[in-house]
Amino acid sequence: MEILEKRKLEELCTLYKLEPELRDIFVEGITDEVIIENFRRKNTLRNLQIYTIDFIDFSCLYNEKPYLRANCKHKIVELSLHLAKNFEKKLNVTCIADRDFDDFFDSIIQNEYLLYTDFHSMEVYLFDEACFAKFFKDVLHGFPIQPDVVIKNLGSVLKELFLVWLTLYKLVSPATSLLLVDIQRNVKINKDDGSIEFDAKDYLFKNLNTNGLTSRIGEATKIYTSLFKNSKKDNKHYINGHCFINMFWIYQRKIKDSFHLSNESFDKILFLCLDYSKLNSYNMFSKIIEKYE
Repeated sequence: MEILEKRKLEELCTLYKLEPELRDIFVEGITDEVIIENFRRKNTLRNLQIYTIDFIDFSCLYNEKPYLRANCKHKIVELSLHLAKNFEKKLNVTCIADRDFDDFFDSIIQNEYLLYTDFHSMEVYLFDEACFAKFFKDVLHGFPIQPDVVIKNLGSVLKELFLVWLTLYKLVSPATSLLLVDIQRNVKINKDDGSIEFDAKDYLFKNLNTNGLTSRIGEATKIYTSLFKNSKKDNKHYINGHCFINMFWIYQRKIKDSFHLSNESFDKILFLCLDYSKLNSYNMFSKIIEKYE
């Protein structure tokens, strides 16, 4: 992949003033860049450049906004706000940010340059039956559990995990100080039928204990119960992308570990199985098509 020299924020704005016809998309990281670039190619979106946000130098804002130093999502949002503030005429620029838990904290930001993933993060687009089927057939050369069953089994556990973590995030600020208990030691996977045993409330208690929050068990249980009761969308909306990749890796290793894939290799190979023809049905990708086709 081509290595580009960083461009200062002021330089970028000057460039857009001189060449407002430029068509650019900025994303958080390399994985996002690969997915959007492949999507661009599949849909023949011409004269469109995809960049990771690290291409932009935000150092001019670090004294005023120190949180920008090490957070790619904050940089994405900041760029969108900067463009919205400084350009009356709309540019052909899009900044894509992971949705994360923003819906649950009323922290979604609206402007003409910012576009959020439909789910927690880009990885969740891989939580798809066609993607699983391709992975099982082309990579593992067969898998004893059908893709739709795997989706169902993983989906229910991933939803509970998502809600446990969301509960903890609502209890603790900043959430970056949280220590999360290893999930691998807290799930039991049946090798014969692929079913998964997981006790969400026990896992919640273990995390409270690890973080010195056992005195808040009543409050945490109340939050979790309320979140679960109100989580009425499809399971895909309650999946943490990184957790999904890790859980799927654990699941695959337990059921069939013929190739002994590392977590890192598993992640990269799974992305190769993404069915790009289905992405147009999602809001984020349909908006990209609408803007750049």
